[in-house]
Amino acid sequence: MEKTYMKGWVSINIPINKKQNIDKIFYLADKLQEEKGITFDTGTGGDSMDWEIDFSLKGGKPEDVIEFLDKHDIEYTTRKVEDQAGG
Repeated sequence: MEKTYMKGWVSINIPINKKQNIDKIFYLADKLQEEKGITFDTGTGGDSMDWEIDFSLKGGKPEDVIEFLDKHDIEYTTRKVEDQAGG
């Protein structure tokens, strides 16, 4: 399979805590898909969840995802990644 290359993508890290438990974060990812048709890859690891706004993003822009998190008062950090190979 040929890989596509994307320059500059965003990884959003959402801490898991009492205010925003893992079920709430999964719910919001589902709600974003249902309401706006936006999908992307996610991953979890211990005390946080990552939303990968990269080649997997469909149906919207990175700004749409960040606006959605802000609207729902979710704490997060973003990290810009310079290059990525995707499939």
